[in-house]
Amino acid sequence: VLGIGSSGIIQVVVLGGTSVICAQVVGSDVLPSITLGMVIAGFAWFIVGYLLYGALFAAGAALVPRQEDAQSALAPISVMIMGAYFASLYVAGDPGTQAARVLSLIPPIAPFAMPGRIAIGNVPAWEVALAFALAIATVAAVLVLAGMIYVRSVMHTDRTLTWREAWRLES
Repeated sequence: VLGIGSSGIIQVVVLGGTSVICAQVVGSDVLPSITLGMVIAGFAWFIVGYLLYGALFAAGAALVPRQEDAQSALAPISVMIMGAYFASLYVAGDPGTQAARVLSLIPPIAPFAMPGRIAIGNVPAWEVALAFALAIATVAAVLVLAGMIYVRSVMHTDRTLTWREAWRLES
């Protein structure tokens, strides 16, 4: 999980840096003026989102005895990520609406939606702080849950466990 996260961070830095440099070289005003606060916020939300979804994927992967079974166990998480991404597109379309404000506070959606709202600049500091606190609390809960599922399911190599079965097993 940490190796893939490091790779993701490198990709974000390379893509973001390349975009900014290219925009500066050609004199483009397509990119908004990027501030250090935006970069820090984007980086922080990347880390939180990665920890949240990485822990969920690790827990889901622990449920299966064979690599061939992983896709079916991880499908619910993939659907949740896609739903969160599509919700963030809605938020980006009209970030000032009440629905956009509420959606950007929901922890699975916040890592996708809140950086865009921050870049636009219409987000009160208390909303950013609340969304970040909720996301951090969710990450902590998911890490505990993922650890429990991993410990409970690692010795069951005979068949694929459901999330419910893994939760009911004793450590």
